[in-house]
Amino acid sequence: MIEQFKSLLNHGSIIAGLFVVLFFQFSLPSLFARDYAVNDAVADVESFNADLKKTSHGLYKEKMELMTNDPFSFFRGTPHLMYGDLRSSPSLEFMKKSPTGLIHGDLHAHNFAILFFQNRPGTYGTEDFDEVHTSYLAYDLFRLGVSINIGFRHNSKGKEIDDAIESMVQGYLNCANNYLHADWPSCPVPNFIEKFIKETVDINQKDFLDVGTKCEKGNSFKESKELQHLPKNIETGLRNALNSHFKKLATSNKFPPSMATILDVVRRLGKGLSSTGLDRYYVLLEGETESWKDDRVVEVKQMRVSSDVGGSLETQAKNTLLGFERAHRGHDIFLGVMPLDGKLFQTREIFPWAKRLEVTKVDKDDISKFAGFLGNMLGDFHSENKQSKEMKSWFDSYKKQFIKAVDDYSDQVIKDWKHLKDFWKEQ
Repeated sequence: MIEQFKSLLNHGSIIAGLFVVLFFQFSLPSLFARDYAVNDAVADVESFNADLKKTSHGLYKEKMELMTNDPFSFFRGTPHLMYGDLRSSPSLEFMKKSPTGLIHGDLHAHNFAILFFQNRPGTYGTEDFDEVHTSYLAYDLFRLGVSINIGFRHNSKGKEIDDAIESMVQGYLNCANNYLHADWPSCPVPNFIEKFIKETVDINQKDFLDVGTKCEKGNSFKESKELQHLPKNIETGLRNALNSHFKKLATSNKFPPSMATILDVVRRLGKGLSSTGLDRYYVLLEGETESWKDDRVVEVKQMRVSSDVGGSLETQAKNTLLGFERAHRGHDIFLGVMPLDGKLFQTREIFPWAKRLEVTKVDKDDISKFAGFLGNMLGDFHSENKQSKEMKSWFDSYKKQFIKAVDDYSDQVIKDWKHLKDFWKEQ
């Protein structure tokens, strides 16, 4: 078609030339038109990942390929795109009438997992606090709702998904005033989630150490496609920084420094979507005794600023730590922030059984219960903001509009995913 346009122009057709101009001005942009503030999702993704593409093309390629696998993976990897729409889309403006407070910032159905602190019962709770910041509380509900909508479209109809979103909202309101509780949420846990927690926690820690370390005592990690040993000079520098960091934590959290004896340090590869390209390490600690039963694993993860508000790393570090403390009630004695090579790193204990319940594993009959329970967890996290009455009032005014917005935006995410998928095929 373009060659025909050129031919007409070569023959001096003014009308044809005008037609070409109109075609490129109106027809081509419509191919990529979105119903929201960001003009082109692919351009936004490319811009956000420009540094990763420049510094590590292999990781950039891996991230793009993961995001083109399915709409849920695309959504997980693009919180920046959603925030661009939330900031400026007229149809989402009503979200800004909700109260403000500390929000998770990247809450989707896979950012919950089983947590099992030493000498504590296993529970299912909120995870991954890289994006914690102060903003509109409705933003967390919206992102979680869209993830539920997208995650369950494979086996549910529109009405069933809308019911699940309504269940999420009700679950949120049920636990949003939970700040008076000193420990894990008192909200009820569905039977199928209790069963999932029990089956997962019953996995013997020895199984994890046998798979992940070289011997029963667990004195070093096994190298694999996910765990890579470091050059001696880098490992030495990291060990020195960690020893200093753990010594400070031992003083502030009142545990003996012997509990933080470093057995091994490795680089952690291939984990996460939004955090692709950030440095991440695993540290194997001897723990309270020399027995493998007390060995612990601490993650050391490079920090970044929120893709919504930006700001400084120092502010983000404070917000991230506060997010962990609110969600986990401050049980992690290794939670902290340390400087390394001009960057800031978050440290936290991780667990051999920190599994998440995949959306594809949830039975159709349990979807609303699952959505309601995730709403419980978010309500509990937001409870420290002490805005439960204000959020109830907001939902009383905007619940129908909210549920429709979740459905409409989920449609847009799927269109954006297809756009990126088509774009990536041509690369």
